[in-house]
Amino acid sequence: ISGCNGTRTSVFPISIIGTPAAGILSGPSQLCVGSNDVYGSNGTPGGTWTVDDTTKATIHPSTGRLQGLAAGTVALTYTVNACGTSSTSSLSVSISPVVLPGTLSGPSLICAGDNAFILTNGSAGGTWSSSDTSVASIHPQTGRLVAQQAGFVTLTYSLNGCNGTQRATLNVRVISFASAGNISGPNPMCIGSTANLTSDGTPGGTWSSSNPTILDVNPQTGEAHSLAAGAAVITYSVFGCGGTFTNIKNIVVSGQIPQFSYSGTTNYN
Repeated sequence: ISGCNGTRTSVFPISIIGTPAAGILSGPSQLCVGSNDVYGSNGTPGGTWTVDDTTKATIHPSTGRLQGLAAGTVALTYTVNACGTSSTSSLSVSISPVVLPGTLSGPSLICAGDNAFILTNGSAGGTWSSSDTSVASIHPQTGRLVAQQAGFVTLTYSLNGCNGTQRATLNVRVISFASAGNISGPNPMCIGSTANLTSDGTPGGTWSSSNPTILDVNPQTGEAHSLAAGAAVITYSVFGCGGTFTNIKNIVVSGQIPQFSYSGTTNYN
């Protein structure tokens, strides 16, 4: 505008707004119950975030921070309004519970041929496995254990969740039926002698002596050493299905026969 004081101007800014675009939403497709994460968009900023089920999750309308509340699936929506139009984008997010394998329970000792159920007090829906199915197999869903032969196995309960793969284990020993058999070895024995005692029963048992000062025996090998005159009861014990089985043998240790020497002449009339 022009006047006696010259030309004067005034400026009024005008913003040219483009068509709004909600863009593509980004963020994890799975969220744990009790945890939170921020979701974003590569579209027009300044929009509003909403969630279709606030019983399962809530979202901050401006920041896009999602909070998991309960298991289920929710749809996130980002909306941008401008120039009388709006643009929306959606993203489906699974809200998953934190999985816990718990503590496994069941027999730590089982006879070959028997079966038992292994249980957990943790989250349901996991998978059971055995470290050696030739010793014992386990049903992957029910946890039913079938003992096959003597040995040791580690049973594992595994499950996947929003907190990754979780596992719990239980060690189980499978034992077979056992017999102490019959004990074989010399009887009597001389002082200072050594003998290997044997059993025709289940191997791997333990040897013992009722009087090791008279007759000592190696608990693993059954090698016996006679030390003094007298008698001792030797026991062979072996553990198996039904408990511990034993058999005994009484062995006498005899003193050495005295050695006499004689020199001279003997006359027989």
